[in-house]
Amino acid sequence: MPVLKNIKSKDPNITTIYDVHEHMEALYRTFSNRFKPVKELAIHIRKREEKKYLKYVDQIILANPPMSNNPYENYSIPIYVIENFPELKYLNHSPGLKQSSPAIVYHGHLGPERGIGDLIKAMHRVILSIPEARLTLIGTFRTDEFQNEMRARIQEYSIGDVVQLLDQVPHKDIWDILQNHSIGVIPFRRTPLTEENTPTKLFEMMASGLEIVATDLPPTRYFVDDSIHWASPGNAESIADSIIHACQSLGDTSRVQKNLKLIAQKYNWDQRQDQYLALFD
Repeated sequence: MPVLKNIKSKDPNITTIYDVHEHMEALYRTFSNRFKPVKELAIHIRKREEKKYLKYVDQIILANPPMSNNPYENYSIPIYVIENFPELKYLNHSPGLKQSSPAIVYHGHLGPERGIGDLIKAMHRVILSIPEARLTLIGTFRTDEFQNEMRARIQEYSIGDVVQLLDQVPHKDIWDILQNHSIGVIPFRRTPLTEENTPTKLFEMMASGLEIVATDLPPTRYFVDDSIHWASPGNAESIADSIIHACQSLGDTSRVQKNLKLIAQKYNWDQRQDQYLALFD
């Protein structure tokens, strides 16, 4: 942010835009391992430093609608919420072609706060009811320790032939992978971050024509209601039951069609880009 001060000092008439991609306080509260007093002090210092430079900001972009409090609402700065919606070119117009196979997918960071351990545990329960179900996890493990723990859990549950681990892929390649699956899962646990940030993968799964299982958190609930299968955060049994229900729903594309309609009519970048580009006029 000091860059904004330097820019304004050279040309006071230039328009400065502060693009806040993450809710930084929630991010720090989720991932910091410091003792609480030290953590709170660090958050206070960061907010104080940010406040010093907000006077040099003309516009603020948020990637998510604020779920609890808007940290910038008390400043006289225009705020624009511009979500990371997918382009319409990725919309799957033939979702029914792969609806019969219970191929489940999660893509994104692989960390404990993402509920990956809960999802792996859930799959042990899922295959008792749906033996043909398979899960693909795509992404990078947050730590080697967590990766070793998850691999050990897969072996403990004897589901090595059920769960496939794939490295992170370029974003342009994820669409073909998603459209070769039938169910997408967002198993996030309840943390300060997951209670604030909207998972972009929600819209990617919707556009790809997947049945969707997601834990019930405010950012997801803000955009969808009865078009996905809900589960309780941090509850492997609940996640398993919702996956089983999604598997049993394959062939009934009513939820999928509702999600595709939402993407086509509301949640797409083709509509958002004009609003975004207008900020630079």
